[in-house]
Amino acid sequence: MTTSAPRWIYAFAEGDGRNKLLLGGKGANLCEMTRIGLNVPPGFVITTEACLAYLGDVGRNLPAGLLDTARTEMASLERQTGKRFGGGDDPLLVSVRSGSAMSMPGMMDTILNLGLNETTLAALIRHTGNERFGYDAWRRFIQLFGKVALGVPDALFDEQFEAVKSRVGVKQDVMLGADELREIGSRFLQVVQRHTGQPFPADPYEQLEIAIKAVFNSWTGKRAIDYRREFKITPALANGTAHAGTGGRAFVLVEDEDDMVTVTIRDEGVGVSPNRLVDAVRFVPRNNTASGWNPAPIVAFVPGVVG
Repeated sequence: MTTSAPRWIYAFAEGDGRNKLLLGGKGANLCEMTRIGLNVPPGFVITTEACLAYLGDVGRNLPAGLLDTARTEMASLERQTGKRFGGGDDPLLVSVRSGSAMSMPGMMDTILNLGLNETTLAALIRHTGNERFGYDAWRRFIQLFGKVALGVPDALFDEQFEAVKSRVGVKQDVMLGADELREIGSRFLQVVQRHTGQPFPADPYEQLEIAIKAVFNSWTGKRAIDYRREFKITPALANGTAHAGTGGRAFVLVEDEDDMVTVTIRDEGVGVSPNRLVDAVRFVPRNNTASGWNPAPIVAFVPGVVG
């Protein structure tokens, strides 16, 4: 009797919302909300079995076929959103987020604005008409991806950031203009090159693969291990998954045996109107375990970009 190949990914419309051990808490809930007809942006879940297979592989390779299926699902997101991952006109950006069948707040890693590169950055600036916003999102992505996925110490980025602020003569990040933020982004790219010996990855699908692995790996990070030990969370109590979706913002959540990552996009219907992409000043929390930035006002909220 032949054995069917494992299924690593489920669309929200296909997943069993009761199966948190396979889909993780967030993934299962998104599937359930989709099933009952709520206005949930379409997306997909990478199963806990995929994470277990990855962590159990000596070479830490993602399971065979997973990335091909992820590409197929991303193409579906593109069709449903009208955006293109890595596109030079209206780019689709995603976030790689973590989670668990049992809540582990702040214990896993997160990557926002995945898919940014020089091409999509230029499109983002054209789309919003806001250079400062674009370059701010770009430098944030480089630092966060560099830290979480490439192992570059925050201190190396902070040194360059503070050097620019000192030269300009400002103390608050919000006092920096588009030109200064563009320079900081360039400096951050050099930091990555010097520390890793490789240029910052520009291919969005290369970024996606690296990010999924990084979030899976964060399950074995000291912070996550200490939390599970403190609250006696065992593999039998919490399994990991990953899910992806569409709307105004995308998240890629990847879970391992107790951890999850999701690819999903916030529905513009519950965010900012697509006709009002740059219309207000918002005060957003930036001091969290994923970013490390202090709260400060921003000049725009753009669906599909701000995490």
